[in-house]
Amino acid sequence: MTRQQIRAIDAAVAAAEAALEARHPAASRPAWFARSVAQSVRVPAHDTVEVRYRAERKVPLKPNQSWEDSPGGRRLIEIDENTGMRHVVITRDTGEFLDLFTVVFDIPTGAIDIVVDADLDAIDPEGIESPG
Repeated sequence: MTRQQIRAIDAAVAAAEAALEARHPAASRPAWFARSVAQSVRVPAHDTVEVRYRAERKVPLKPNQSWEDSPGGRRLIEIDENTGMRHVVITRDTGEFLDLFTVVFDIPTGAIDIVVDADLDAIDPEGIESPG
């Protein structure tokens, strides 16, 4: 990745964060937002950068899985059905996401287009994964 591309991505992220703050000020965001939302960046074309804020949807655990509290926070435990051994699940990607806010940044002009802007107050936090 070139320095120019890195600068474009940095500018896109800054513009997306400013737009998010303007539409949904941090002080008024639901409590779940800070702990459950991830930011991702992709470059779908040579002259645009897409910045997304999304949360992973909560999906039911497998029958051999359960959450357990530990001194380091909540962790997912899975019991091997053949051996009965307990294992900590390091990552659990459900593959199901809820897009909350997406901005497309035009590199040549610096203009942004907000293509997704969900009503954060209308989202049920019980339907969203909350790490840790």
